[in-house]
Amino acid sequence: MKWDEFIPSKFEYDWGQHCQNNYGVADMKKKKRLTEEEIDKLVIAEANDMSKWGKPVAVKPTSIRFSPSIIEKAKYLAKLHKARGYQTWLKQIVEDRIKLEEKLLSDYKRELKTVSKPR
Repeated sequence: MKWDEFIPSKFEYDWGQHCQNNYGVADMKKKKRLTEEEIDKLVIAEANDMSKWGKPVAVKPTSIRFSPSIIEKAKYLAKLHKARGYQTWLKQIVEDRIKLEEKLLSDYKRELKTVSKPR
């Protein structure tokens, strides 16, 4: 019987010997968690670096559930604005608000850049 066949080769068991305290388990050391402010600073600093962004994600439209009282108010306001229906009016309101928020965010980023530039 050849005992060499039953003894693992150096390749099979030496995969972690070069690391201190490596016993084939995950690193259980606690990682430093970033605060909200640190995350915000990091995101703002890397916002214009396209290499930091992944591929755009397509989002399927979803439905939003409103309470009956909100729907009644939306129907009333849609009539005041002479919209085709309350859902069309709500869709327009949400789209307008998102555009406004995007503009405010880009203005804020632009302002941060001008303030943070050394003179």
